[in-house]
Amino acid sequence: MRYAGRIARVVYALTPVVHRLVTANPEVARRLVDVLFGGDTYEDLWHYLIGRYTIFRLAR
Repeated sequence: MRYAGRIARVVYALTPVVHRLVTANPEVARRLVDVLFGGDTYEDLWHYLIGRYTIFRLAR
């Protein structure tokens, strides 16, 4: 749940930015859905996000 908390902090603090990110990049949305349906973990999603988007790296 540590990774879910990190993701949540960014999403809640920067909701408009994250919304644009998800809208512009369907892969982000797909990966989130994978987590929600148990096909992936929050840790995997976190590593994907920090590897590609600065706003998530800043939230470490």
